[in-house]
Amino acid sequence: MMDVCFSVAAAGFYVLTVLWTLSQGHDAGHGAWVGALLWPLGASLCYVVSPVLCGLVLLSCSVRLIWDRKRCELLLPETRGVLITGCDSGFGHALAKRLSLMGVKVFAGMLDVDGAGAQRLRETSENLHVLQLDVTDRHQVETVHRDICSQVGHTGLWGLVNNAGILQCPMDAELQPLSACRRCMDVNFLSAVNMCQVFLPLLRRAGGRIVNMSSMAAVVPMPMFSAYGASKAALSVFSHVMRMELSDWGVRVALIQPAGFRTTPP
Repeated sequence: MMDVCFSVAAAGFYVLTVLWTLSQGHDAGHGAWVGALLWPLGASLCYVVSPVLCGLVLLSCSVRLIWDRKRCELLLPETRGVLITGCDSGFGHALAKRLSLMGVKVFAGMLDVDGAGAQRLRETSENLHVLQLDVTDRHQVETVHRDICSQVGHTGLWGLVNNAGILQCPMDAELQPLSACRRCMDVNFLSAVNMCQVFLPLLRRAGGRIVNMSSMAAVVPMPMFSAYGASKAALSVFSHVMRMELSDWGVRVALIQPAGFRTTPP
């Protein structure tokens, strides 16, 4: 009796998995259609083989269908749109180039859309769109938002990488001008907050992710880096809170805390 119950439960789970996979639309994969067609054959096996064996086979098929669906989501880069800030050089420049060569539609925000970094990116791939974006300029942020909305449509935005940041001349906290502290907080922290708020509707639509570029200086206090470390620490706490708040929406939040790297092109 237990063998039959197990087989029936496995069969029910298999049917639900097939129906869920088919409901995902045109990119559900051929596996779901094959599974639906083979279901009558699989059910008939209960009469000629052990119900336990049949149940195990159906469970294996269910796991395979779920895996194929998730793999299908990961292997469709041409349907993914990613916005990266601070692409003039460094991590942002390298990431924009790498993703575009993988087939991802990249929106590269540039502080200087006519600079050398922008020109190098334009030569990389037709998937890469160079956009003028000073993250502290709300007018430019809104312009970029409208541009991206017109291109991604109902698909939404798959990723937002808040990479733009500045490191001003290191000096003792006692000597750091207050204007420099405000500038550091504005670029490294408040601009990322604004970008998240503006683009979250598109990220929710795609079940996307936010990647915030913090720093080891956010957790390891270092002399002469008071303003920079404070701005990155604020971004870190903000990211942790956003991760909790957005989990129910299926939006993931990642925090990167690199150490010191030479990122400026030679």
